[in-house]
Amino acid sequence: REPVAGQYIVVFNTDFVARPGEQSRKPDPVTLSAQLANDYGLQVEMAYTHALQGFVTKANEKQLARLLE
Repeated sequence: REPVAGQYIVVFNTDFVARPGEQSRKPDPVTLSAQLANDYGLQVEMAYTHALQGFVTKANEKQLARLLE
């Protein structure tokens, strides 16, 4: 499948998010995705919670650079 221009998969380090079913003070991937989207002016297209923890977003170069800082 061809990459979609301007669309990215953000994968969380498992040290920063709770795994499915885990009792933890760490945020779940959906909550952390929403927080980052709000902080960086992004929109969550889809959140991943099992095979990997993260989300899909569309971002311009400026938004992507800020997210990667």
